Amino acid sequence: MKTFFSRIYSSFVTCDWYQSIKKNKWFFVTWFALTLILGLIGVWLPIINDLSNENQVIIGKILINGSLSTYSIVILIDGVINVISTPKFKKSNFLIALIVITFLILIFNIFFYTKIIDKVETRFIKYMTFCLGLISTFIAIYMYKYKKIDPEEGADAVIDYDNERVIESSKNETENPIL
Repeated sequence: MKTFFSRIYSSFVTCDWYQSIKKNKWFFVTWFALTLILGLIGVWLPIINDLSNENQVIIGKILINGSLSTYSIVILIDGVINVISTPKFKKSNFLIALIVITFLILIFNIFFYTKIIDKVETRFIKYMTFCLGLISTFIAIYMYKYKKIDPEEGADAVIDYDNERVIESSKNETENPIL
């Protein structure tokens, strides 16, 4: 059993997502905290307001006000922009599939948001809004690893990109026209 957990731990520590967070962990913590606090302010404020006025907190009404759907849409769009702007996007089938799944979730978010705007208040819509909010948050946390943190690209990244281009061009079987 111990080896099972050690394998899981070692695979987690070596994964790209963990390494991207480890590079700049304080930026991730700040991003995560501000995303959950300020991004969900439309959910938190009604709860705090109801608690401070000693009113009965009705979570279903808060979910139906549209704040969670708006948050889900915005955070997923930010993740999509991060993934599309990475140089690996065009080469990776996994990233393309991730974008397709994300767009499907976006379509569902937009669909349920339109139901909220039309004042359709069913349990199914409340549960789906909540579930889509959770799924959107987890996908955005995963897509965080593609976020470009530094405004200037580092020399290592430029060298790696140039090396990849040289390797790709050397695979070409046609002769070099310059030689």
